[in-house]
Amino acid sequence: MKTLLILLFILITFVAFSQSDIEDIIWFSQSQNPENQIDNDDLAQLIEDLKNNPININNCTAQDLSQIPFLSSEDIKNIIDHRSLYGEFILIEEISMISGFSDKKAKLLITLITINQPTNTKQNLSVINKAAYDSKFRDIKYRSSVQFHKQNFVVSIKTEKDAGESGWNKETSKIGSPEFLGGNIQYNSTTFKVILGDYKIGFGQGLHFNNAFFSSLGSYPIQSQIRSQIGIRTYNGYDEFNFNRGIATTLNLKKDISISSFISVRNIDAKIENDTIVTIYKSGFHRTETESNYRKTASLINTGLIIKKEFKDRGYLSFLADYSRWSNVFTASTAIDSPIKNSFHIGLSHQYTIKNKTLFGEISYFPIQENFSLTEGMLISLNKNWDYLIQLRYTTDYYFSIFGTSTGIKTNPNGEKGIYQALTYKLNKKLSGMVYSDISEINKISVYNPVPKSNEEFGIKVFTQPLSNWSLQLIYGFVQSQNIALNEGKNTNYRVQSYNHKAAIKSNFTINHNLLWDLQLQYRNLRMINESGYSFGFSQRLKYSGKRINCVIGTSYGYSEENSPGLYFYESGFYQSFPYIRLGSGDFARHYFTILYKTQQLKFGGKLSSFSNLKSGPLDNSQNYKEFEILISYQTK
Repeated sequence: MKTLLILLFILITFVAFSQSDIEDIIWFSQSQNPENQIDNDDLAQLIEDLKNNPININNCTAQDLSQIPFLSSEDIKNIIDHRSLYGEFILIEEISMISGFSDKKAKLLITLITINQPTNTKQNLSVINKAAYDSKFRDIKYRSSVQFHKQNFVVSIKTEKDAGESGWNKETSKIGSPEFLGGNIQYNSTTFKVILGDYKIGFGQGLHFNNAFFSSLGSYPIQSQIRSQIGIRTYNGYDEFNFNRGIATTLNLKKDISISSFISVRNIDAKIENDTIVTIYKSGFHRTETESNYRKTASLINTGLIIKKEFKDRGYLSFLADYSRWSNVFTASTAIDSPIKNSFHIGLSHQYTIKNKTLFGEISYFPIQENFSLTEGMLISLNKNWDYLIQLRYTTDYYFSIFGTSTGIKTNPNGEKGIYQALTYKLNKKLSGMVYSDISEINKISVYNPVPKSNEEFGIKVFTQPLSNWSLQLIYGFVQSQNIALNEGKNTNYRVQSYNHKAAIKSNFTINHNLLWDLQLQYRNLRMINESGYSFGFSQRLKYSGKRINCVIGTSYGYSEENSPGLYFYESGFYQSFPYIRLGSGDFARHYFTILYKTQQLKFGGKLSSFSNLKSGPLDNSQNYKEFEILISYQTK
């Protein structure tokens, strides 16, 4: 009965005004940065905000343009240079004339910018519901969101239930509440911005805020190492851990000086023993009795201030400070050497361009714990074909930040002393490449494992476009690591060396205006002293985009030995925040089909997928199952 009620709820007709599709931008962002694991819900919200408040291309700064997810620093520089050389844009289609811009990139950019003074959206109401069937728990999971936008105001609310969870939680009060409930209210003008509810903080170069601790750089485009300064922004994703909840404001004192402040009060899932937080649970799952017992057992108060000075198109300088207080004594990390309850943080972040050089970095310091972290980098445009990046990282042994424990990123590289270098070459639109090295050493990762470990990665990536409608990426990396293992019986540690080879081929093919196809091939080989393992597999997606119908047919296959690193492949769908799946150990195959029908009024989507272990028995449902997703909305203008 419960499942039937949920399905009836999903199939309700909804009214929406002027809701724009973002599938093309998400697909394009994936093809631009294949290694980047993008949170689709977060990205969708960012794009929706840009559509409602387009950037004026004639008076925007480089910092403004950095909010657009698929623009590299080279793209931004080309836009600024074009405007300086030829004056203001007269027609918005002039974007396609900018150096380095493909027709596709120009077409997508035009939807997010304007050449006139932007006007606020008069009114926009959108209601989106997503649902999927989880075979493992034999239950429906769903996500629902409502957003109302009128002039300077935006009001959003969202709910979520994971498979296996109760849809209505009665622990909070006699009436109860949805299993997960979030949202926000935003007022945004040219001089003042305020958010009540859920928000994110986008300041700095990643040491404390702004995707903290993304230090595994690899073959990412070198321009992406310079973090975009998005500032405070609403959060409407479904990650139940990685956000702030409270109030955040930004006041623009002048055109180039702003002050942002925030206060956040969050309940957090945690295991508490003897009035001490010993474990934090970030998954947001409350399916079992044990998971439910840890629900919202701890709290965290965080308040801060950011002062930012911009230097037109050259860069910025920001001062960051914040204070955090836990409800209980906190020891839930090997990155700390003593229990903490209060912490105070100050930091300084900068970016500045001088001729062909861009300097960027951040220093982050915790006076109470006497720990700090530092990153400094320089991007040099050697000439029109060659770019060089060098980035230094230094972190004290017990540097710890709660913002560094987010989903999908490296957490707390305490004790790291590293240097990343990359050299890129771009002949033209048809041929480019890069070589990189990332060398780091961890002096002390915890009081329990005081043995140093090191990591060295070297790689190469080549991008080529043999035909106007076909592009190809070749990626190879070699990683050598010294890790730590326990010598059983002697209670001592010793070094273990491992070697990891990874290679990938990624291809994108535009068959015609409506039909796109991409292919990925991956291979990984991990070798240690007494054991080794390898993985290989492929994935393909065929996408049709019509005036009324979009559909995708996809297939993934992978074989991974037990000790291998595993494989990740992109997969199109409506429900998952991150558009990738991991094929675990074994011999697996996955097939899926998505379809989306849309008019000015109706939007209906569905996905059917299957997962199978090719070596399991036909009756083993845990290794062979089917799932479905559904998306329905109704739109009028």
